[in-house]
Amino acid sequence: MRILLAALVLGGLAAAHQGKGSRPQSLGLPREVPADLVERDGYVLFDGISGVNGPTSNGPARFMPGDVTRGDVFEEDHAALLPPGTRIRRRWNRAGQEFWDYPAGTRLVHRFFLRTAPRRRLFELRIAEKLRDGRWAFGAYEWRGGRTVRLRRVMAHDVFEVDVPRGHVGVEMDRLHPESCRLCHAMHSPQAYQYQDVEHVGPCGFGPANASLLARWAPAYRAAHGYWPFAT
Repeated sequence: MRILLAALVLGGLAAAHQGKGSRPQSLGLPREVPADLVERDGYVLFDGISGVNGPTSNGPARFMPGDVTRGDVFEEDHAALLPPGTRIRRRWNRAGQEFWDYPAGTRLVHRFFLRTAPRRRLFELRIAEKLRDGRWAFGAYEWRGGRTVRLRRVMAHDVFEVDVPRGHVGVEMDRLHPESCRLCHAMHSPQAYQYQDVEHVGPCGFGPANASLLARWAPAYRAAHGYWPFAT
């Protein structure tokens, strides 16, 4: 319910936030990236935190028939990549809270797929990247066919039909507002306390609160890239 309510107000919050003169949240991100970015560049998949996966759309998507769920239509995954040879530094404050310092260039990807058969089809790719100025940049990229995905500049209304394992489904939804990512991350991130303001809020699900990162992602990263991704 908390995530749903947040999604409903993101558009208004984003407009208000932009009215205060903050920089666009996607400033510093490329306009287009390859659709196969994760596989091509060696990103390593990680498990998100249950219940903190974020909305597929700006407000709830509408499905026909009415008993269709998000899980019937969409699949999603998460992946992360550090700049070559860099590591995440772990530290603790006097209260015992754990903080992670991410190297500039750390990039997280959250992908959404349509559950089409015989293979799923890319629907949207979201990027969070740590920039040299300390800010996290956020962008939502749309796939409309072809080898690249393009950064969304305006919110769009989508109406389409798709064949998924449970049958033929109609979908109506508003695409995620292009300025809403950092606001949702500020509201839901289990790490929000370690950032000073909404503009610098960090990644949801990729931090000390997610134990699977040390248990599974880090060993997989070492296997893929030849070194442990955390500083000792």
